[in-house]
Amino acid sequence: MAPTVSQGPGTRPRRRGRWQLLLVVLLLVVPLLEVVIIIAVGRAIGGWQTFFLLLAESMFGAWLVRREGARAWASLQEALTTGTMPSRQLSDAALVMVG
Repeated sequence: MAPTVSQGPGTRPRRRGRWQLLLVVLLLVVPLLEVVIIIAVGRAIGGWQTFFLLLAESMFGAWLVRREGARAWASLQEALTTGTMPSRQLSDAALVMVG
């Protein structure tokens, strides 16, 4: 039998299972919703127009990530050369990479 962990007054039990379930649902629902929207747009404006719209959007996104990544890298290098703690710069770089 596993030992029980005593919780003090005013503490809440962990809800890790609920967050994990929500994350899995979001990771399944969001891509499915994107596909449904792309199909709806394709039916409304045509397949080739939708393809070129997605291509243009992807090119714009790649350009934006490259520009912001370079900006975050320059900011990180500046923080390291001045000897300051680059916490904001690291979080900015991480968010650019996630995007």
